[in-house]
Amino acid sequence: MSGSEADCGEELAALRADFPDWAFQHLPSTDLPWEAQRNPYRFPPSGGYAWLRAAEVDRLRGLLATARESETAHARLGVLQECLKARKLETELTIAGLRVTAPGSDLTEDIVCRTRPSDAGRLWFWTSEGTPIAEADHLTDAALLITAKLLAIP
Repeated sequence: MSGSEADCGEELAALRADFPDWAFQHLPSTDLPWEAQRNPYRFPPSGGYAWLRAAEVDRLRGLLATARESETAHARLGVLQECLKARKLETELTIAGLRVTAPGSDLTEDIVCRTRPSDAGRLWFWTSEGTPIAEADHLTDAALLITAKLLAIP
């Protein structure tokens, strides 16, 4: 086995260890030789990525990390949606985020979930204006702050 073939095998083993829900292969005769396919029955409940390809292994690793973060963020928005529904707010979860509306009002808030670089890259809920609300693991805090904002009495 040549050095590049051995390196390729090591890279594939490392990818499998870091991303166990995915199957990997290297197809050197293609433009995008590094390929990842989600294993059967391993899709997140709210949907996600099924197949990724890249020219370099580091790029594929970056795509997989971004997919993981995106799917986790969307799942956290889904849980927040249920918390807000319990508080009688109207909600709509889309690919872009969570739209929350006060009942009987046109007052809305669009919520997204993304990393906060100043907090070690942890996921946070944010307003559409870019204001942080709460860490994505602090669902009760986020729900209370959003509810207070939308149901505030003028």
